[in-house]
Amino acid sequence: MVNSGKKISVGYIALLLAVIIALFWKVILNPTYVLWSPVSEITTETVYWDNFRYESMNKYGQFPLWNPQSFSGYPFIGTHWAKLLYPTNLMYLFVHSANLYGFVFLLHFFLGGAFVYLFMRKIGVDGFCSFISALVYALSLKHAYYVLAGFVGREVTILALPLLFYLIECYFQSKKIDP
Repeated sequence: MVNSGKKISVGYIALLLAVIIALFWKVILNPTYVLWSPVSEITTETVYWDNFRYESMNKYGQFPLWNPQSFSGYPFIGTHWAKLLYPTNLMYLFVHSANLYGFVFLLHFFLGGAFVYLFMRKIGVDGFCSFISALVYALSLKHAYYVLAGFVGREVTILALPLLFYLIECYFQSKKIDP
């Protein structure tokens, strides 16, 4: 039987955050520092749509429901560019997007690692091994590739997968199975 009563160590979470901050030191000192390739998805697509949403909110005071700038126009709110359901995307409504991408990547690296740590603790792995697992996950080559390619949306998947595993494990551990 798995011991689900393992305590979460704030020290390991803080150490993980310190490692991620050390990795992103240039972004913290200079928020407009570019982490991604000049021909990445951020520069070719994402910046355009984020700026469209930002200007619509700040110039006209409304969320863009319609995009008249592509083809003959199409509904903007129904596309993945609207990004309504992801909490960090609310920042893009009020702050220019070029200043946020580095911080969003930093947040994704940290939260992905933190959720791996929580999941590992939930399944009964000791604190140090859970921290190492979180560190390996957060600093994986897949993350670096997504940053270089500018795939902000795919980083959300990397962050959400360990959270999903953690929540599923919480669900199954909370169920009482009678023989």
